[in-house]
Amino acid sequence: MNKMKDINEMGKVTEVKVENNVPDKAVFESTADYDSGWKDDSNSTNHATVFEHGLKVIPSQLMVYFSADKDTVYPLTWSWSANNSGNPVTISMNDRTITLNIVGGFPLHGVWTATNSTWTAYTNGCWRVLAWK
Repeated sequence: MNKMKDINEMGKVTEVKVENNVPDKAVFESTADYDSGWKDDSNSTNHATVFEHGLKVIPSQLMVYFSADKDTVYPLTWSWSANNSGNPVTISMNDRTITLNIVGGFPLHGVWTATNSTWTAYTNGCWRVLAWK
């Protein structure tokens, strides 16, 4: 059994900034069996945002990303709160589709930032879904 290392044993954490030659585009290199690309969305109405994955099986792994600008990307980590983290409220899958259920009026997605200790609520943005068989 592995024990978690003491924080002092983990070493120094350094922020690394990587530049690429594609302005305003989040670059992905994935081994996923399905990559949706960026799909625009908003929180103006209750709706389902549907991705047709074509895998012919229910995915065994799924990763959902949100971006307001296709530059900074936020992986979805589940802890739903209507007023802060926002949508999607529910994610469902079958052997043909992945569906993000969006509730209108709540943030499309929310991001908490440590530098100003506040939530930023986005009404518009993009989703990207990666799925594996």
